Amino acid sequence: MPGIPAAGVHSAYAALALICVALWGYASWSTMGLTLPSDLFPQDVVATVTGLSGLAAGLVGAVFTMAVGMLVDRFFLRACISGCGIATPLRNPHASVPGPRPGNARHLSSRELCFPSFAGKGALVQIARSSGLE
Repeated sequence: MPGIPAAGVHSAYAALALICVALWGYASWSTMGLTLPSDLFPQDVVATVTGLSGLAAGLVGAVFTMAVGMLVDRFFLRACISGCGIATPLRNPHASVPGPRPGNARHLSSRELCFPSFAGKGALVQIARSSGLE
């Protein structure tokens, strides 16, 4: 699965290449899945089978999305936010140590690091500075 190791490489070009390979594999797989009804069923029912399978996939996707949302709301949201709060200092210890910051960088809370939309204007620049990416 080349898409997962893309997160661990240090070169943007290598990450892009791995993501492209993963997407190529997914596109190849989905093409095979879309042509499967024409290989398995008689010509006069292929359209019906394809339509019904598309309808079923849409319904299952909607139900699954709703179920995942309910599970996250019920059990995992607090754990995800707590995990961001714990993982930030572990991932980047100098970002949470009080003291002088480079330039005009300010201290970012775990909430701002996990959800940059809360941090306001220039949040991504501040995150890049605090994690040493700039």
